[in-house]
Parts: sequence; C-alpha cells; structure tokens
Amino acid sequence: MKTLTKEELLSLPFSPSACNILNDEFCRHDEGDEYFRFESWAYGDISLETECGIAISFGWRAEGGEETYKSAFDFNISRDENITIELYNACVVDDEADELAHWEIQDALDELLNDNDWETTVQEQLPAPGFEAIDLKETKYMKNYTVERDNDRAIKFTGEQIASATDSTTGGRETMNLYRTQQGKYICETIVDTYSQGNIWSSYNGAVCEREDEVIEFFGLSSQAKELYADANINAFLEVA
Repeated sequence: MKTLTKEELLSLPFSPSACNILNDEFCRHDEGDEYFRFESWAYGDISLETECGIAISFGWRAEGGEETYKSAFDFNISRDENITIELYNACVVDDEADELAHWEIQDALDELLNDNDWETTVQEQLPAPGFEAIDLKETKYMKNYTVERDNDRAIKFTGEQIASATDSTTGGRETMNLYRTQQGKYICETIVDTYSQGNIWSSYNGAVCEREDEVIEFFGLSSQAKELYADANINAFLEVA
C-alpha cells in the first residue's frame, strides 16, 4: 500500500490494463411500414494502472444514435456515475498525513479521468459497422423499397434513393433510379414506358451492385445515365495517366 497526496496521485501516468463489455444491444425498431429507428448501447468496466502497481477501476456507458445505421455506431462514451471509482494499492492523504474522505478521493479520481484518454480504449471494444465506411447521406429515416423485375424476382431492401434521371420521347419514357441500402450496396432500377395507340406498356429491370463500376455497367453511358452518375457523385470518366 503506497501513501501519497492528491497532487502526487494526479501526477502519476495511468494506462489502460483491461476493458470489458458486460452487456450490449444493437437492434432496429420498426416504426410503421416505412420508418424505423436504431437502438445501440453498451456498458462495462475498465481498469487503469501505473508501473508502480497503483490501479483504478470504474464503469462506463456508450450510447449510439437512433436515426441512421451510420449514426448507430457513433457512440457517446461516458463514465457511469452510478458506480464508484475504485482505487487499489494506494492511500491518499492530506498535508497532515490524514487520509482523505471518500468524497474527496472520488473528486480527485474524477479529475484524473478527465485528463486521461480512456475513452479511446473503450471505443476499440465497441461494435463497428458491418461494411466498409461509406459517406451515407444523413437522412432522418430510410425507407423500405421494392424494385420490380420482369421475369425475375423483385428486390426488396431498406435504404435511400440517391439519384434519378428520366428521358422522355414521343414514343415513351425511360426512368433510371439509383438507391443505396443501409449496408452500402447499390440498387439499380430502370422503368421503360412505351406509348402506342393510347396504351402504355411498362417493362421493369433492376440489379444489386457492390461497386460503382457495376452500376455503370448496368446503366451504360448514355447522356441520361451520365446525368444519373453526376447526381450520385459517381465517377464515370475514363482516367488516363
């Protein structure tokens, strides 16, 4: 057991030695047919230690955002103030060598934690997105979509529409729609309406794409498709070194 003053305690370099997740939750709650919100949180404990064997441990909490898949992993990490900070192998005294009161020690340890980047260690233990990071538009809600396909299965997904382009002629109209799912995949859709003798015949096609070059392969390089790419910030140029 080492005896030291508050100032000596605060001057010690503490480093994380252990971090545990005791419980966590990540789920989606449907709010009707088209809207939903996320629930993501975790709590646990962490220990910090010095080379001379003095250690502290305390509880922490982490809460993610509700509005998008991306924000659900943007955790706000804080100390769980309902759990006492424990001090091991040390006795903290005042200038007269009398042991400090419990609340005084807690205040000192709180001050110590404010100067220690322990949150980074907790962040490394928390869940991460299940796909490569993509700069998704921060829409408040994503929607459920169905893309119909002639002679093939329809594509159902949750996401957002990121671009659209329409080309109309006297003989009909072609609409190109591009979506992105909550997990970062692209959904391509074409709807071709043909006008003849006062009637309209429609054909539908679609595809699931992982990469931008697959999107370009599906839609092609017409002026309408290039308009779609520009709207979606997709690079359709041929780059020459």
